[in-house]
Amino acid sequence: MLHKLQELITNTNSRVIGQVLKNKTNTELHKWVMSESALLVDCTMKERIYYILNKKPNPVCKEGNKMTFNTKTHQYGFCDNISNCACFAAYISESRKGCDMSHVIDKRVETWLEKYGVENISQSATVQKKRSSTIKSRNYDNLYNRLSYDKQSQGFEQVVTRLATHVTPMFTRDSYIGSSRKNFYSWKCIICNNQFDDHVDYGRIPRCKTCYPHNKSKGELELQNYLDSLQIKYTCNDRSILGDLEYDIYIPEKKIAIEFNGVYWHSTEFKDSDYHVNKFLRSAEEGIHLISIFEDEWINKKEIICSRLASVLGCSKTIPARKCKIVELSGKDYRQFVQQYHLQGTTSATYKYGLVYQSELISVMSFSKSRYTNDDYELMRYCSKDTVVGGAGKLFKYFITKFNPKSIISYANRCWSNGGLYYQLEFDNVTDNMANTGYWYIKNNIRYHRSSFTKNKLISCGADSALTESEIMNQYGYLKIYDCGNYKFRWKTQVDQ
Repeated sequence: MLHKLQELITNTNSRVIGQVLKNKTNTELHKWVMSESALLVDCTMKERIYYILNKKPNPVCKEGNKMTFNTKTHQYGFCDNISNCACFAAYISESRKGCDMSHVIDKRVETWLEKYGVENISQSATVQKKRSSTIKSRNYDNLYNRLSYDKQSQGFEQVVTRLATHVTPMFTRDSYIGSSRKNFYSWKCIICNNQFDDHVDYGRIPRCKTCYPHNKSKGELELQNYLDSLQIKYTCNDRSILGDLEYDIYIPEKKIAIEFNGVYWHSTEFKDSDYHVNKFLRSAEEGIHLISIFEDEWINKKEIICSRLASVLGCSKTIPARKCKIVELSGKDYRQFVQQYHLQGTTSATYKYGLVYQSELISVMSFSKSRYTNDDYELMRYCSKDTVVGGAGKLFKYFITKFNPKSIISYANRCWSNGGLYYQLEFDNVTDNMANTGYWYIKNNIRYHRSSFTKNKLISCGADSALTESEIMNQYGYLKIYDCGNYKFRWKTQVDQ
């Protein structure tokens, strides 16, 4: 078996050696490797192979912690981050025994005094200015590159590559003059071979009228197909509730409506700034839970959206929280889980907890000090892989029992939330303005948060200070799109209520 392992390593890329070993054709070899390295705990396949080939002892330090393994050098290092590693501290202490570093420190201070006039280089006004200039320059370059990326620069090759699974271009590179909505090109549908004209402005996918007779986007049709797979009964383009406004999808049995918002057609070029929030509030008055899905979210986070829809519609797997164990999470585990299962992605948090079911992390809740209010804490994120019945309550109770806070603030995105989770946790709705809304900038079918384009940042990139932020962004070819706003919820102890 050792000979087979050495032969496999010789003929296999080191990056995929672990996956190759797990193939059915290598079952016996895989079992042998696991058996020979049975003493190892929480080790990768590469570490097990290294252990077998080199007959190294179990990689545990004097403190009883597993040492880190460098996959490039195949060497074991210290057992933790250098700043926290007791082994490293002991190593440094031992290596410096009998070593007088005072003359080195004195020489360094003398050099700094001579060159900069200060005992510590970080105190030098010249160095501070240069450091500030460098940071500002880097931020400026990133923002400038984003702003200067206009529609024209998208290029023929990028457009053709992006649309390869939908249409075939019937024009040449020389005929391509940019992606403006005024520039129409000939395309052939890869489904029916029908030839038609359409533009590609703001990431538009040219639509064949034969395959899309009702002018529905590809994303909206995919959404309907997903609901069909869940055997959900719904109506399309329903005006039975709001009359003058229609729902793209309405599910009468659940009293849930779903809007699929194309970021170009729902921008302020075509919709008022209060269009989405007003539709949400009117739906709430009618007892309808309106869910707004933006096109870029569907393109980039389809799996998360489908998972959330399945949960909202009662079609997802359910797990009782009483069968789960509460664990405190590392920053890495927290970020990976939230990035995978929360629509807004990860955010920094001080306190991170999860529910584990059958050795698998299935739910996460995080807290930090309140950012914008005088409350003790802020509930930052809650998400789960499946529907964990009572999961939010279990995690929340654990936190308040441990820290005994007087008040906790949190915010809910009304594009998805109707506040049901917060009411279950006994939060109060303290939204100051129910008609509040937020806006994003869009270009090339991508939304950018407005915080990336404050007026001060734009002026630092050379924009005219006499113009407003919106006017400047309009000059750069960006459009605005508004969402449904947020709820604000506050929890207080019974004593304070």
